[in-house]
Amino acid sequence: MGGYVDVRGLRTYYEVRGAGPPVVMLHGGCCPVETFAAQAEALEQRFRVYLPERRANGRTPDVEGPLTYQAMTDDTVAFMQEMEIANADIVGFSDGAIIGLHLTIQHPDLVRTLVSIGGSFQASGLLPVSEMLPRGLVMAKFAPMVEIYERVSPDGPEHFAVVRKKHERMWAEEPNLSIQDLGTIRCPTLVMSADADNVRLEHTLALFRAIPDARLCIVPDSSHLSILEHPALVNRLLLDFLTATSVATTAGAA
Repeated sequence: MGGYVDVRGLRTYYEVRGAGPPVVMLHGGCCPVETFAAQAEALEQRFRVYLPERRANGRTPDVEGPLTYQAMTDDTVAFMQEMEIANADIVGFSDGAIIGLHLTIQHPDLVRTLVSIGGSFQASGLLPVSEMLPRGLVMAKFAPMVEIYERVSPDGPEHFAVVRKKHERMWAEEPNLSIQDLGTIRCPTLVMSADADNVRLEHTLALFRAIPDARLCIVPDSSHLSILEHPALVNRLLLDFLTATSVATTAGAA
């Protein structure tokens, strides 16, 4: 089911699928909710899956001024309030993973568990372009997502260039979380990355080590787009983690 909700004055698109404990899925930058299609289909068998599209992404319009992780974190909090979601599993990919970290640090009461896929906590965590996989290969896999934006964005297909520049500014300067910030996270956390990710492996290890009792998974033979390249594997990892933590929470409450 798709619809719109007012989030801090912004007409925000979202989809809801399935029934069960709530899972909020936060897509990557320059991405529509379709990026998570395979994961949402798997999770909706056991969970109530919420897929909001953030400002300047997909069907949600851009706003004046720069994009920031803080503004999008505030949007996520407002979305959960509008949906009356008191507490949820948060699954974030790329930019969505970074927002998930901000959300968990600033609003721990809203986050039951956190999954960070291809996330980073400082701008320096990204590899320089010269060390990434050939850009043509990655963009070929991402091209369908750009086509969706150009078809559905209320700002028109030509606005993607503007949105891309806003994201590139943000990626160059943000995020700016510290090891101490990460150390405040207390919910069960799965840090997932790829063996050929855009995020430095050393940075992913630092993220994993800084979060108390986090789990780590490196998806083999994969780029930053592991959710598109190896959906069956990623889905199994997500289901195993979320189901196990759900059972543990239920047992603890009993």
